[in-house]
Amino acid sequence: MATDSLFTQSLAQRSLLCRLCRLCRLCRLCRLCRWAILSIVLLFSCPSQAFSAGADAITLDGVKGFRIEVGTLSRAARSLGVDSVRLKIAARERLRRTSIPVGDFPTVLVLSLHTSEHPSSVLAYCLDVEVRQIVHLTRTEQVTMLAPTWAAGQLTLTLRTSFVHSVEAALGSLLDDLAQDYRLVNAAGSLDSP
Repeated sequence: MATDSLFTQSLAQRSLLCRLCRLCRLCRLCRLCRWAILSIVLLFSCPSQAFSAGADAITLDGVKGFRIEVGTLSRAARSLGVDSVRLKIAARERLRRTSIPVGDFPTVLVLSLHTSEHPSSVLAYCLDVEVRQIVHLTRTEQVTMLAPTWAAGQLTLTLRTSFVHSVEAALGSLLDDLAQDYRLVNAAGSLDSP
């Protein structure tokens, strides 16, 4: 008798699951759920530790200029027209427009672009901008290393056809945040000097 009720219960559960699956197929809920889960995974896989500027502004004090390097660049981004040369040129032009020196400086500006593809024409990407500076260890001052001191990132969904434009706009926005923080701490220093 107990096995009959378990059997009936499992049939009822299966029937309910089948109805839910049919509902999901009709409204494409499963695809949307998978896309949402994929986007959340992409969000947590972005290596950036900070997604907003401001608190890290003090670390830009005394920086004379930036050397631009490209970190991780996904294969999908390269195939859609965003390569390391294009990213460097866009960053260099944006920083020069804001009167921030770009050249062979010890402070490195690292740009990284991670993408996640969807079978449709939608693409998710995470663009990170990170400033790395030479730091000295407290224990042994002779040992130096590059460490991230300022970071900002942006997670965006876009169509494949507008991917390049979207990345350039996001890069511009992130570099404007950097320029604002840079001017905030370095303008105060230039006012103090005679």
